[in-house]
Amino acid sequence: MNFRFNRETIEVEKVKIKQILILVIIFGLTFTINIFSQEKKKVEPVNWEELTPFLIDISGFIKEGEPVGEIRGTPNNKLSRVKQDYVAESDKNKRLTLAISDFGFPSEAIEMSKSIWAEEMDTSEKYIKRITIKDCPGVESYRYNNKEARVIVIIEDRFIVRLEGFGFDDTSEFKNIIQKIDFEGIASLR
Repeated sequence: MNFRFNRETIEVEKVKIKQILILVIIFGLTFTINIFSQEKKKVEPVNWEELTPFLIDISGFIKEGEPVGEIRGTPNNKLSRVKQDYVAESDKNKRLTLAISDFGFPSEAIEMSKSIWAEEMDTSEKYIKRITIKDCPGVESYRYNNKEARVIVIIEDRFIVRLEGFGFDDTSEFKNIIQKIDFEGIASLR
C-alpha cells in the first residue's frame, strides 16, 4: 500500500474534520437546549382568584377597597396577578401594596428579574440588596428621597410576591410582613 499525502489532501482532511466537529457541537447544543426546554415547559398561570386568599391582613394597616385581579398577556406569555392596597391606621400618608403574580413556568420575566438582582447597589439615592426569605430568593430596595420601600420574592421560579409602599424609614417592616405570607400554599398552586 502506498500512502501519499500532499498538502492539499491534508488540508481537505482538516476541513472535513472541522466540519464534522462543528456538526457534533451543533447537535450537542441542540440536544441540550431541547432537554432543558422540555424540563421547563410553559403552563397556564393560575387564575388570579386562586391567589386572592394569600393577600393577608397586615397589622396596623387597613385594606383599601377590594383586591384587584387580572390575567393578561400574549397567548405564549400570560400573567395572572392580584393586588391589594393598604393604608396605615395611624398615618394616612403611609401606604403599601401587596401583589402576588403567577407567570407560568418558566418565565422570561422571572429570569430577567434574577439577572437584574444579581447586582447590589448602595448610592446616596437608593440601595438594592439580594435577600432570602423562607429559602426563596428576593431583593429589597429603598429610595431615600420619597421613602419608597420594596421587597420582592420569587417562589418556585414561578410566583412573585411583591410588597411596596411609601412613607417608610427602611424595608425591615416589609421583610417582617412578607414572612407572614404562606409561601408553601402559593407554591402548591402549581
